[in-house]
Amino acid sequence: MCFSMTRILYIGSGIPWKGGAGYLVRQSLFLRALSHAADELHLAIFDADGAERPAFAASLTHLPMPPRTRSSRLSSLFEDRFSPQPRMMRGYNLQASHAAVAALHPEQFDAVFAFRIDFAYFAGVLNHPRLILDIDDPEHVRQYRRIRATTGGEGDHRTQRDLLKLRHFEHDAVAHAKLAFVCQANDSQGWPTEPLVVPNCVDVLPNPPRRATSRRIIFVGNCTGSANSPNVDAVQYFFAKIWPKILSHVPDAEFRIVGATSDTVAQMAAKSERVQLAGFVSDLSAEYAEAAISVAPIRFGTGTRIKILEAFAHACPVVSSLPGAEGIAAVPGREIELAAGAGDLVSRCIDLLRDAELRERIGQGGHALARRLYDSAAQHPRIVALLRDFLETHRAPPATEPAVATAAAEVG
Repeated sequence: MCFSMTRILYIGSGIPWKGGAGYLVRQSLFLRALSHAADELHLAIFDADGAERPAFAASLTHLPMPPRTRSSRLSSLFEDRFSPQPRMMRGYNLQASHAAVAALHPEQFDAVFAFRIDFAYFAGVLNHPRLILDIDDPEHVRQYRRIRATTGGEGDHRTQRDLLKLRHFEHDAVAHAKLAFVCQANDSQGWPTEPLVVPNCVDVLPNPPRRATSRRIIFVGNCTGSANSPNVDAVQYFFAKIWPKILSHVPDAEFRIVGATSDTVAQMAAKSERVQLAGFVSDLSAEYAEAAISVAPIRFGTGTRIKILEAFAHACPVVSSLPGAEGIAAVPGREIELAAGAGDLVSRCIDLLRDAELRERIGQGGHALARRLYDSAAQHPRIVALLRDFLETHRAPPATEPAVATAAAEVG
């Protein structure tokens, strides 16, 4: 138990307290715990334009996203060979974001909690002596898996060299952090200091409604990125390899994408039969309630898929690829349907669309699993205890100059 005033500076992205995409759900999980573990929680957030300070925070500082300069091909070749930095960390102008964070005097906080290594880098806090780091998704693993899934190889020599740089960069960050977290056990292996596993969690309804009246398949996720995005790749893969075959067996099936989409994804949807684009939906409860099944044809990535956990929470049966369900302790045939390839995904979807009793059994199985292992309310006390233990043993030195005020702060 902390008896003296404890203060934490949180570095993150977006507006987690309003919910939304998976990266916001995970941040919300930690923010809820941090607000109970510390006496004062101060927020410094990238990409949160227009957001007002939430009631649980002592202050909110808006951080400017660092602008990035595109390098010429010749410069890129030179940097690939001689720069120690990986590509994804190069070319950013960090002056404004570093200055905004420095003005908060992070050295006077009992801890700085950073969501993801890249945002910690943008904020200039990777060398903070009391850094807590939520790795979330190990980027070097994600990129390696993407290359293997989409090309069948390991990339050219330059790509392999860059992946090694990225691995070193992330390993150095974790080695310096006093405490680090990942989403699942597979992502905790191979680090210089093994991170603790805090699974992604969602709010689980005790008796979620189910009112599916059509053979609707939904895919939930932001599909606005490039083809390198796991979600965009999954939807393109579904359109090319899976959806036409499902329609040939179940002509009245529907496919609905719930989330923002890029022009490329929208064009593919327009060329396909019986496809709906729902766009961004703030409350997914109705989408899950009215869907026959939720599908996750993910081919690469790290962490755990919050879209699957949300479907479980709403008792919506899930069909997933093996990579999509990695790290989720669901038993195939009881709590989820897993598929080893495109043909298997087609078969599993058809079986569920045709069999209401099977849908009910799988949906209820997933819901029971979510209540047992992935309910935010159940995980909350454990995370709070971890953070309080950290704060009891790591204290900031006495302040030599005024720290950030407890009133809401606005920078940039």
